[in-house]
Amino acid sequence: RLDEHRRWLRREKVGRERTADALVVDSLQHVHESRARVGPVSLEARTKPFIVIQTEPAPQRNRPKRESNCQADTKECCREELFISFEDIGWNDWILYPRGYHAYFCKGSCNTAFSLSISGSQYNDVIRRLLSKVKTFHRRNEIVPCCSPTQLSPLQLLYVESNNSIAHKTLPNMVVEACGCINYTLVDPEIYQLWVDGYSSSDAVNILQQRGVCQQTNASIELLASDVLDHYRTYSLLEKLLHSPSKLACEQLAFQIEPQTSQMLIEMYYEFNDGVVREIIGKKLTSKNRKDMDEVAEKTGTSLRSCRRQFDNIKRVFKTVEDLPGSLVTNIKQYFLLPEELAKRYAAVVFIVCLRFEINKRKLQYLTFPDLYHCASSIMFSWTYRITGSEYFDTDLDREFLLELPECRVLLENEKHHKHLVCVKLKPMVLDRVYQELDVNFKFYSRAIVGIAGSLHRTRELRSFFLDLVEKCIEPWKQINWTHTDLRNFLAAFTQCALDMDVLKDNELRDAFERYMKVITSCLLRMYHT
Repeated sequence: RLDEHRRWLRREKVGRERTADALVVDSLQHVHESRARVGPVSLEARTKPFIVIQTEPAPQRNRPKRESNCQADTKECCREELFISFEDIGWNDWILYPRGYHAYFCKGSCNTAFSLSISGSQYNDVIRRLLSKVKTFHRRNEIVPCCSPTQLSPLQLLYVESNNSIAHKTLPNMVVEACGCINYTLVDPEIYQLWVDGYSSSDAVNILQQRGVCQQTNASIELLASDVLDHYRTYSLLEKLLHSPSKLACEQLAFQIEPQTSQMLIEMYYEFNDGVVREIIGKKLTSKNRKDMDEVAEKTGTSLRSCRRQFDNIKRVFKTVEDLPGSLVTNIKQYFLLPEELAKRYAAVVFIVCLRFEINKRKLQYLTFPDLYHCASSIMFSWTYRITGSEYFDTDLDREFLLELPECRVLLENEKHHKHLVCVKLKPMVLDRVYQELDVNFKFYSRAIVGIAGSLHRTRELRSFFLDLVEKCIEPWKQINWTHTDLRNFLAAFTQCALDMDVLKDNELRDAFERYMKVITSCLLRMYHT
């Protein structure tokens, strides 16, 4: 009833802005009686009708601060009135409330002393102005503060969805609440790379001096040191945002970083050294192992600080995406804004860590990270589930496929026929020495390949996948000096001849064997270093 609505509304505190409130109406009779006023509200039983109550803004009692809102004589940075009507932009057909909103915008000069008092960072402005006096040093005279939003507030919308039901949503960062003079953060890629690589500010100054920066810019060593220290302080403040790249790209106002610069900062911060990552992924991502990065730093020639940064990045990415369904690459790109290739490398790291492959054995030390990346990518592409959905994870291997692989032992039961087909196919392609050796040892090679397939459904054997490939396949072939071409020819013939046999006519078994050999061939050729 209307009197109840009035009592309810009086309990709500009405601010100076126009507000909207929605009441659920339980009585269908009330709905039908007010049909003419409901408008776009659906009367169907599956949707809930609403009453939209509009309140006029209360009289404004406080005078606007000169520092906030623009006045007739204001020339400095200030907040100017701007009302956006949803009707003017063609959105009034689906937005019920408000009809428009005060968005405001920032305008004005940042060249006066007054602008410093409303700056987002007075220290930053003063330092930038001081450094700009040296006109030949990094073109600082071109760095000019700009009048920009320093505080934004959300906007609440009441709108009609596609099914004619009414929804409420809060949109962040829609209304300018305050303006200030802020410099776009100056990022020097050369200094930033030194910071990312873990050099101290004093080491960075020495390196830049050796590169001839002082001579090129006609700057003193003191000014160079001051500049590097200023950069290092900025990057240290940015580091927390780099841990959540979406915040750096979207939510920060204090630094005013351009999108291209923001993307560069993220990519350089999350880039990793192959040698360092090869050492890290063979260990558990624990605090103890993070503290023990000294050996990794010494072994790879990378600074300890850089090693720990890379360790933290891998752990952060792993913890974020390990339990997310769908594509690892897509999830990493979404949450960390990394480019495709870098996201793929991180996806391979996450995959290896999740499946806990044993890659730290002595016999596997020769494998580089590019080797492991290649193999992990091949496994992810061919052995994980082919369908996608909320219940499928990129770190889960296709269980039905793994359970089908033991059936490939039918090849061992028809070993003589398989051997005959392979030898006939390879005889004109290989040296006589290789052919004679293959004729003698074919059963050992066949049993090694088929044997690995039959045990992958067990967790322990899956973890030792790389070690089994080395011990059962690669080492025997190296002992008889097979070339890379010999190995490629053998694997191609072994696969094709098996597919031509009647024992693999069953579609599911044939498909499983083909999927298996595609990965085995790719991994063996990559891991077979000559």
